[in-house]
Amino acid sequence: ASSGRSVGGSVGDWILRRMKQKLNAELANGRLAMMAIIGMFFQDGLTGSAWGDWSLYTDSPLRQAAEVSVAASVTGS
Repeated sequence: ASSGRSVGGSVGDWILRRMKQKLNAELANGRLAMMAIIGMFFQDGLTGSAWGDWSLYTDSPLRQAAEVSVAASVTGS
């Protein structure tokens, strides 16, 4: 007995669900990007620089890791 629903219909439904899921992910990424830009505008308004000055962050663990990585690549270790 046929349920009245073709196999293509279920595949079509799956495709529509997948497209909706991808669209929602894209919208969320766009919203995140907008918030990041707004944060950069705010930081630029407060500090005069949206990027910050890397030389001021001497205690940053990221800076220390980058310096170790550069030193290792220079010495060949």
